[in-house]
Amino acid sequence: MSETLAEQIKKAAGDRPVWRWVQEVLEERLTDEELNRQWEEFYTDVAPGPEAVKQADEMFERLTMPTRDAGTPAS
Repeated sequence: MSETLAEQIKKAAGDRPVWRWVQEVLEERLTDEELNRQWEEFYTDVAPGPEAVKQADEMFERLTMPTRDAGTPAS
């Protein structure tokens, strides 16, 4: 492992032991991969039509847009 990479890992780990940070990163990635696999399986089974996809995309955009304060969408 290069010295530069080792320093980046130590910095990312912060106050945690490096082994714990690596473990958390691996668990997060594996969890994300499993969620993605399950989502793909669900999406294939449901096979939403174009209108449902459009509606879901609009909802996602609205729900994930940054807010100015408690629940008020930014303009």
